[in-house]
Amino acid sequence: MAPAVDANPGHLAYFYCFDAHDPDAISAFQVYESIESSRRFLETEAYAGYLREVEPLLSGPPHVTALTPVWVKQT
Repeated sequence: MAPAVDANPGHLAYFYCFDAHDPDAISAFQVYESIESSRRFLETEAYAGYLREVEPLLSGPPHVTALTPVWVKQT
């Protein structure tokens, strides 16, 4: 996924995280420039190929949800 994310101008940030307390859990947090950018990426062949590759390792389908920032630290 890293090459597809790096090449996608709609991705502003991407965090692929291991859970410090559950070795079987992985979370990915993505920040897109818009909801449409998110939808477009989730419809790409790169994402579909990623799902085909990892689905046998998952306990269920990936859970995708949209979050709305309420406050953001300014740097």
